[in-house]
Amino acid sequence: MDNKAQGISVTTIIIAAIALVVLVVVIAIFTGYFAGFGGQVEDVTQTCSEFTSSSGEQGRWDDECGEDERSILGAKDAPSHPGMKCCVPED
Repeated sequence: MDNKAQGISVTTIIIAAIALVVLVVVIAIFTGYFAGFGGQVEDVTQTCSEFTSSSGEQGRWDDECGEDERSILGAKDAPSHPGMKCCVPED
């Protein structure tokens, strides 16, 4: 009995999967799917007081943020406030 296996090798399947992932990432980049990331990176150049809520309240340094506040990571003036958090009121 001479049975010869015919099909796609494992290597071919792995290469096709990697190519598919790369294609999806390239399409996401060119369609602007990652456009929101750029805005978050720009925020890192702001000081805590430059972060504001939609009602115009400025961020402030504190030991802990309240329940109605969000914490901002990576404010420009963070090194001068060790152990503290930049807190901005949520609307």
